[in-house]
Amino acid sequence: MTDIVISSKADGKQLAKLEKRIEANTKAAWRENGLIMLHIRNSGLYKAKYGTFEGYLKERWDIAKQTGYQQLAAAEFIQKLEHSTKIDSTETSAIADKTATVLPANEGQVRPLLTCLNHDGERLKVWQDVVQDGEKITASLVQRKVDEFKASGLVVEDVEIKLPSVTDKDLRTEAEKIREAKREKIIASLESVSAIGAKATQGLYDVIVLDPPWAMQKIERDVRPNQSEFDYPTMSEDELAELAIPAADNCHVWVWTTHKFLPMALRLIDAWGMKYVCAFTWHKPGGFQPIGLPQYNCEFALYARKGTPEFIDTKAFPVCFNAPRGAHSEKPQEFYDVVRRVTAGRKLDMFNRRAIEGFDVWGNQSAQANEVAEA
Repeated sequence: MTDIVISSKADGKQLAKLEKRIEANTKAAWRENGLIMLHIRNSGLYKAKYGTFEGYLKERWDIAKQTGYQQLAAAEFIQKLEHSTKIDSTETSAIADKTATVLPANEGQVRPLLTCLNHDGERLKVWQDVVQDGEKITASLVQRKVDEFKASGLVVEDVEIKLPSVTDKDLRTEAEKIREAKREKIIASLESVSAIGAKATQGLYDVIVLDPPWAMQKIERDVRPNQSEFDYPTMSEDELAELAIPAADNCHVWVWTTHKFLPMALRLIDAWGMKYVCAFTWHKPGGFQPIGLPQYNCEFALYARKGTPEFIDTKAFPVCFNAPRGAHSEKPQEFYDVVRRVTAGRKLDMFNRRAIEGFDVWGNQSAQANEVAEA
């Protein structure tokens, strides 16, 4: 058991804050986590509760010493790649230009560089070879390039890459840069002219919102026969299951449903070949209250996925939200505003009740809305 050493309260609070960030990150954020851990080690924040950094790794994260230091070394080397444009050596400046723009995607791609080569000059040279090779970068490719370099007998001088000390502000900036770069990459891949054109030709979408014509609409029209504008054909579960949903290989999908049709909506998501993830809940003022039961004052937008689509923004993105009621069965503008903000690519609103900015529309009520707008 590692000895516990209590340092200042400020250090303890700062350590806890950084640990929360690590816990909130996914495996894809390994680089950001590595930078945070480097800061915790170099600043000595781990001493707020633990006697040694190795003890901190084991007690707090259940990470063995060797694994922990491999992750730190990988994060530190990527920092060096990013700062390699500042190398003074003329001989290595060309290398720097090539390597600073393409970075390893995971710790496994860095490991052969660190364990099999002698210094940063060799590592930069081999990484340049990896980037220039043109193949998909994998750990196996890096290892092959390392083996080829060692077999060649080529002598490369070492270089010194001085890294600035990392502050809390630098960590925030680094994290923001990583997220922004990822966001720009997603947008570029989904909203380029070629991508949009190809999907338009194929009739495919990256984001789809469905508001199926559940049979409850027929019941409501029987109760309120004067609401002729809601004459929308209903569909059975079998009919809905046979719909060809024009989803791209990686597609965000929201399916609107009420309490009554929640089980059916989940079955349809499965029938359409999508994976249910979570339920967005629209809390609205008032609602129908069956005799002897609670008031139904919410609706659900079930979020599902085809493939592995990614969000471009997850700030202020809760699954529960408040919004006023609109026309009969009309979904709130607040929902569409959020979907537009957090996703990229072609968007479709199926069975929609009105024209929505940024979405192609599919449904006879949307056609009515467009006619009114154009009148």
